Amino acid sequence: MALLSLVLTTLLAAAPCYANTGCPSSLPSTPSVTTRHGTLLGGKCNTTDVNFFLSIPYANPPKRFHAPAPYTEVFNKRNATLAAPACPQFGTTFIETGAQSEDCLFLDIWVPEHKPHESKLPVKIWIFGGSDEAGGISNAMYTGCYAAENAIQVNVNYRVGPLGFLAADKAGIGGNFGIQDQLLALKWIKDNIKSFGGDPDKMVLFGQSAGAFNTFAIATMDEAPSLINAAIMESGGGSDFASVAEAQPWNDLFLTGLGCQPSDFSCINSKSVAEMQKAILQMPAGVGPTIGSPISHLGRGFSWGPLVDGKVIPKAPASAGVKVPSVFGSTTSEGMLFVLATYSQNLTKQTQDTYDDFLGYQFGPLASRVNSTYPLSKFPPTASVPNSADAAIGAIYTDYAFKCTTHRGLQKGIANRVPVFAYSFARVPSCTWMTSVPDVPFVHSFLGATHTAELPFVFGVLDGLPAPGGNCSSTADDLQVSKQIISSWDSMAAVASPGAHWPRYSGGSQGSEAMGMLYLANETVVGEIDYSVCSFWDEIREELLALQAHGKVSGP
Repeated sequence: MALLSLVLTTLLAAAPCYANTGCPSSLPSTPSVTTRHGTLLGGKCNTTDVNFFLSIPYANPPKRFHAPAPYTEVFNKRNATLAAPACPQFGTTFIETGAQSEDCLFLDIWVPEHKPHESKLPVKIWIFGGSDEAGGISNAMYTGCYAAENAIQVNVNYRVGPLGFLAADKAGIGGNFGIQDQLLALKWIKDNIKSFGGDPDKMVLFGQSAGAFNTFAIATMDEAPSLINAAIMESGGGSDFASVAEAQPWNDLFLTGLGCQPSDFSCINSKSVAEMQKAILQMPAGVGPTIGSPISHLGRGFSWGPLVDGKVIPKAPASAGVKVPSVFGSTTSEGMLFVLATYSQNLTKQTQDTYDDFLGYQFGPLASRVNSTYPLSKFPPTASVPNSADAAIGAIYTDYAFKCTTHRGLQKGIANRVPVFAYSFARVPSCTWMTSVPDVPFVHSFLGATHTAELPFVFGVLDGLPAPGGNCSSTADDLQVSKQIISSWDSMAAVASPGAHWPRYSGGSQGSEAMGMLYLANETVVGEIDYSVCSFWDEIREELLALQAHGKVSGP
């Protein structure tokens, strides 16, 4: 797993002030916005007509294992040009390499420069990914300098790892603090965005991976329509969530490794971030309540993350379904990033035995059924992926964990009579977009349109890749695709639809009832998204649930 850290630790690594896309310019005039708390002094993007305001507090410094409290301070003037620290990072993947602090509940806001403050612009609110144990808003890939020319973009920092999601009932620690952070941020934006020229009734929440997971949780709440008017879930919508009870064995295991009794709040609260990080690294791999093998816990997301607690998240999101118009989508080769990370030491050398071990670990008594549907013979070697087992494992990750959860999210939205829209992203960026992935043709081709591949297009970060400070520039065709996506995301904020050209998903798994937007290698077209394999994965999911309910499989 050494390359898991190498490949993903600096994935989209943080920049001190958005590097060459968002650092303060030296213009004589200083953009300013007056809020109910005071005046913010911002900066101007170097390459676009967009102003930015960074490190805006939306909550008081958080108390550990408590819900966030609204920001109460009043100031005269505040410098809003410096990057916010990330919340403390945990684990080994997706971690931000810049400053970290437990005082981290900040927003970054980008505003088109030439729009008057009373223009009522649509607002896009970004929830970053990172397995809900890492990530931050001061990340070079997430700049709004290119995606906020016709809409406001807001990035939200939230607590991650145990500080964001630990649930320990016996110690009075309820969990879901990261979700509560995001909810409080939405309320702050709702109350204050008019000062920036935004319309509080035209707000879309969008996220990728764990950020999409969190976005899905919020979009399924009964209060969602009072906070946002639409949602976009990139590679994470429709997923199952663990309950607090299902997560308790994992949390108890973590607390034991921390040297605390699960009921001892004082002990838990006294531990340093470094001690928590060490305890996590000593946890057995793949046993978390919300990640790892489907046989253990049905692929419910990540090691840390939102839990169904009956309070903050009152209902299982997959059962509740979205309450606001939503876009759901995934990439066509999601799983190849995880194959690269997991099998890097012997990449292209996997065998039938390797594949059998993978299936046995992931699916236990159902492994043979999965093997019958995904036999290695179905994945002949290609120039891009010369090993059949690599291709098969990547396809299973793609279909089980992303494509078919997306399909379930779409289906439940239709059942709720909510407009939903689908996309499939097959376009491979011209440039390597991850700083720690070897920038060589074979790896680029091996990954294909993998997990995170759409991010450069969503934010328009297509030059200077990998960001920050790379020397690769994307093609004119890439730029055109990026403009199309940004326009569609802007439209979701403005009118709760990605545009008249994009048909609503109508509920099928094939044919005319499964139409969506296809971001193909050389064109973007409306077409069929084939979800027919999802009937198989829905059966596997139901059987795993039944086996777990009868004690035939167990969680961690």
